[in-house]
Amino acid sequence: MVTKRLKDFPLNEWMDSASFCDCDRRFKVRVNFVDESGNFGDIEYKVEEHAPDCPMRYDEETGEDISGQIEQDIAGWEYAMWTVKLLDREFTPIVSRVNHGPCLECGLLIVDVPLILFLEKGKRGELDFCHTCFEKLLAWKASYITPF
Repeated sequence: MVTKRLKDFPLNEWMDSASFCDCDRRFKVRVNFVDESGNFGDIEYKVEEHAPDCPMRYDEETGEDISGQIEQDIAGWEYAMWTVKLLDREFTPIVSRVNHGPCLECGLLIVDVPLILFLEKGKRGELDFCHTCFEKLLAWKASYITPF
C-alpha cells in the first residue's frame, strides 16, 4: 500500500513520473520545495525529447520545438485515516489534493491527468491512479473472470 508524502521524494533531482506524453515519452519531474507539513510544495516537469511526430512537440503559437521545456506547478495531498478495498487490494484514499499527486499503486507522481475514482461522490476521498497502473489493475482483475 503506497502512502508516500511529497517530502519522501528527493529534492532538486529529476526522476521519472507516472505520466507519459501522447508520443509515449515519459515525463520527468523534480520536487523543488516542500512545506513544513511535508505534504505540499512546488514541482517542475518536462518531456526531455518528444517524438518527431508528437503534436505536443511544438508550441501552437510560435511553432518552436518545446522538447525539454520545463513547466512549473504545485503538488500535494493528504491521506485519509482509513483504507478501502478495490479489486481485492487495499488503498488509503486521498482526501485532499492540489494539482499533482501520486499514483496509489506505483507511488510515482502523476503530472498529467490521473484516473480518479471518487468514493461516495468524493465525500470519502478519492483513489488516484496513473493510466498504466489502472490498466494493470483491470488486467489483474480480468484474469480472475472465467468465461461462460
